[in-house]
Amino acid sequence: WKDEYRAKTPFGPCKIGFDLHEHPQDLVEILYDGGLIHCTPNQPVKVNGLHDMLGDWKLAQEIKEGDGLTGPNGIVSAKNIRVIEKAPTKTIYATGAHCFYGCHAGKPILVH
Repeated sequence: WKDEYRAKTPFGPCKIGFDLHEHPQDLVEILYDGGLIHCTPNQPVKVNGLHDMLGDWKLAQEIKEGDGLTGPNGIVSAKNIRVIEKAPTKTIYATGAHCFYGCHAGKPILVH
């Protein structure tokens, strides 16, 4: 892990930090138009665009097919959501911004 990693945020690029967790946790896989993310069920995901940064967040476990997830270039549609096996996890965060665009493949979505 390199100290210079940065993430795109709605407020500009920010340095990335992370915390390792000792015990495996449940994971949710969200497949959406153009991308895929794995996260814990309680990961906040921004829905319905950036018009209200304080509202319109859903926990990953609450995302449903068809929900509009917020990407850096607009809204993408959730296609498939499923629980996957427990795995060791890291909490990744953007220092100073608290939310950032992230994904495991493809186009990123806004998470907190």
